[in-house]
Amino acid sequence: MGIYDMYDLAHYNEKKLYKEFGVNAEFLIDHAKGIETCTISDIKNYRPKTNSVSTSQVLFRDYNYQETMIVLKEMVELKSLELVEKHLTTDTINLYIGYSNNKRKSTGGNYKLSFRTNLYSELVKAFLELYKKTTFSDTPIRRIGISFLRVEQKQNEQLSFFLDEEKRRKERNLELTIAQVKHKIGLNAVIKGMDLQEAATTKIRNKLVGGHNAI
Repeated sequence: MGIYDMYDLAHYNEKKLYKEFGVNAEFLIDHAKGIETCTISDIKNYRPKTNSVSTSQVLFRDYNYQETMIVLKEMVELKSLELVEKHLTTDTINLYIGYSNNKRKSTGGNYKLSFRTNLYSELVKAFLELYKKTTFSDTPIRRIGISFLRVEQKQNEQLSFFLDEEKRRKERNLELTIAQVKHKIGLNAVIKGMDLQEAATTKIRNKLVGGHNAI
């Protein structure tokens, strides 16, 4: 179309742009002319229809199937503590597994729970089920990511006759206490036995600042 830069775009025939790009031409024209219809007030007042909490990491080396499972458990624990601390719950999780040197296409996907939760015991069970169902056990793994989707405030949670609510309350209070101790004393103040295994990454990552060793 003979458009090579913003100047060309800003001075191009708008009718031809609309003919070529339809309603999306408006965004091109406004951008080229420095027009921003979205105000600071619009940005501050924006509330997404759904929220999510996620984390990911590139492993320090190629991990096998069993080693990656340890890291997955650690990641679920850390993010479930965040949910509890912020009084959030989720009913949908997402898993991403990236293989070394892209030997295979990434695997994972979404898993819909039948109830809302922020408890580690319930979330890790769902993640492990998804992991075992979708992950290749014979290929080295280098990247892993998890997400809690459709996150909402806990007051929106509906109680279930099929769950032991007293047991869930005790676990939630314990996790909240652990989160508070970690904030007050340090991330490695409370760790689980799995964090001491050779393939575990939590203790090391807790000492990193922006992905680099802290001095």
